[in-house]
Amino acid sequence: DTACPNAAMGATFDMDMDLASFDKAVSLMECSASDAYDEKSCTGSTPVLSAQTSKDNPKEFIFSPSASFSLLSNHWYKITLISLENFGVKSVGGGKLDSDTVSSWHFRVKNDPSNCALDHVNIFPSSATVYWIGDYADYLALPFGAPDECSPLTGQMLVADGYNWNWTAADTKVA
Repeated sequence: DTACPNAAMGATFDMDMDLASFDKAVSLMECSASDAYDEKSCTGSTPVLSAQTSKDNPKEFIFSPSASFSLLSNHWYKITLISLENFGVKSVGGGKLDSDTVSSWHFRVKNDPSNCALDHVNIFPSSATVYWIGDYADYLALPFGAPDECSPLTGQMLVADGYNWNWTAADTKVA
């Protein structure tokens, strides 16, 4: 009951997963705004347009629907991962998920339409060194809200596209 309307959606696996296998194999369904979750109330399906790894970790993935999509307050949602023999989410070794065809879970967005405020940003990697002129290092910035009931240790990861990002450096000769 405490997911932020601007919370990121994702999954953590116990093995390295094949990023390309997530294409068209993850869906998000809007369900009712009732007090209890009712799978029969889930309608439509919003294809998740992208999956990306968090922290360049092939076990952790963030799912992003289209930029125009937003979670409605006080609604339940169901995320489904399809994993068939010849299609869907697979490990880097080609193995499908343990379930026969799908794995799913549900969550409820808090009963407040306002987005959760940005509390902190985790940057991965924390530092990098490049050795050639013109070389570069990729960084990933993950925004988080304040710790809350939904995520008491780190706070909820928030959708990164909702912020205007700007890079600055104290020493522009090295950054």
